[in-house]
Amino acid sequence: MSLLTVYTPSKRQDFWSKWWSLKAPQRLKMLLWLVMQDVVLTNTVRVKRGFASDASCPICQVEIEDIDHVLRGCLIASDVWNHYHQNTQGIQGLELDIKTWITRNLDHTNPDPSWPTKFTTIVWWLWRWRNMGCFSTSADIPSDKIHFLHRVYKESIKVLNTDASRLNRINTRPTEVWVGWDPPPMDWVALKTDGASRHNPGNAGCGGFAEKLGVCSLFNAELRAIFRGLTLAKGWGIKHLVLNVDSRVIVNSLHGKHGCPARFFGITQKCKALIVDSGWEVQVTHCYREANKVADTLANVGVTLNCNFIVYTHPPRELDSLLYADKIGTKFPRMIASQ
Repeated sequence: MSLLTVYTPSKRQDFWSKWWSLKAPQRLKMLLWLVMQDVVLTNTVRVKRGFASDASCPICQVEIEDIDHVLRGCLIASDVWNHYHQNTQGIQGLELDIKTWITRNLDHTNPDPSWPTKFTTIVWWLWRWRNMGCFSTSADIPSDKIHFLHRVYKESIKVLNTDASRLNRINTRPTEVWVGWDPPPMDWVALKTDGASRHNPGNAGCGGFAEKLGVCSLFNAELRAIFRGLTLAKGWGIKHLVLNVDSRVIVNSLHGKHGCPARFFGITQKCKALIVDSGWEVQVTHCYREANKVADTLANVGVTLNCNFIVYTHPPRELDSLLYADKIGTKFPRMIASQ
């Protein structure tokens, strides 16, 4: 490979300006930083430092392994870059020296505006696959690398966009609102549930009734509270039900707006099946914790129950003041992000 350019201080500054504005996970950006500092522990570097005696590539086992070979010259790398070159998806300057090549591909004026993120993702995984081959885990290297890279890139973009939206909410001036319990419409019944867990995961309980769940996470406790509450309401012949949940993540999962953690898939699907079951109508709504104090208190009672499950025909004394506050329409202040 011919090196047609010299990496000058001005080009180094060009890299840093692009690196700072690069939209990519920090661990991916850090690898680029290490490459530019000439400190990535390839076999060539390891031999120079006395960490190894063989400088050859652990993948192709033919050429000397420096960072240029890992990221461009090795069989895995060349196959990946050839795919992107043939599909005109942004790869630039394979004939350039490694540092100029990296800088060129971080250029935001590329025809594909997302190419710098894609490029950084590819570079990181090429180095990861090299390590798998070096440390005897080559069986974990995917056979369809292009499909794998595309999926990982999409996941990275999703996370970055989520982080950006969170940052926007953080930077948005909050607004004070008054929050309290609102009764359901005429002929509707409100089901308010909550889960509690000590040490998360730890001893857990759920509210709207009280149940001791044993050791589980807060997320699991809340889902099990919802399932138990829906089951009871269905059994009591309720036809119109408003389910109030103070976890927006769980509300979105029940609405199908996004998935839930895989280990909670089963209980989530059971809740969804009850919600859409024939014979009744269920509305799932989010409420703030200030409007869910009764269920929250019962959930904490459930953690310390001497029995596994109890349905209260009359409210326990711990709820007297909270129920009275709900009855007279007491509101509590809460700061929320402006929409």
